[in-house]
Amino acid sequence: YGLSDHSLISLYFSETDDPLYSLIGGEAIPNNWASIALAYKKLILESENLKNSLSFSSSLEYWVVSSGSDNKKSIFNEVDTSVGLDRHEKFIYSFSFPFTSQLNNQTKFSIVPGLTLMPDKIGDKNVGKNFYGNNYFLGTGLNFDIATNFQLASSYTYLFGPGNNSFDKNLNFRRMS
Repeated sequence: YGLSDHSLISLYFSETDDPLYSLIGGEAIPNNWASIALAYKKLILESENLKNSLSFSSSLEYWVVSSGSDNKKSIFNEVDTSVGLDRHEKFIYSFSFPFTSQLNNQTKFSIVPGLTLMPDKIGDKNVGKNFYGNNYFLGTGLNFDIATNFQLASSYTYLFGPGNNSFDKNLNFRRMS
């Protein structure tokens, strides 16, 4: 919803109930996420010719994450071999500074440095920190207008860290880097 010509408030909902991509101990492990987010974006600077802009964007998300089931071990359980569902509810935050430049009449390029603040630890069955924590990122985007109301859009985001996390076949977490 546009609060003004230079600010926008958004509400997001996303959910996934996919098992983990890689098998752990030869088994697919249930892994569920749901997120409801309230986001705010505000134009900070705009060039006189309106071809370049810098904005501030932030979000507050209510995040529900769960793993395991009646007969599967949760990825959040690092202390024993018991099975069962672990469900956790957390608030996470993000901040970014999108910069967009209109390269020509058909093409816009964006670069988006940002930070997502997540808890270092989820649950009480882990050894030290688990695999979350703050993540710094750099996103890029390219929009190309093919025709009126028809556009090709591409994006790529690179995570700077902490990243490179892994589980072994016994669900033991380790940081790869």
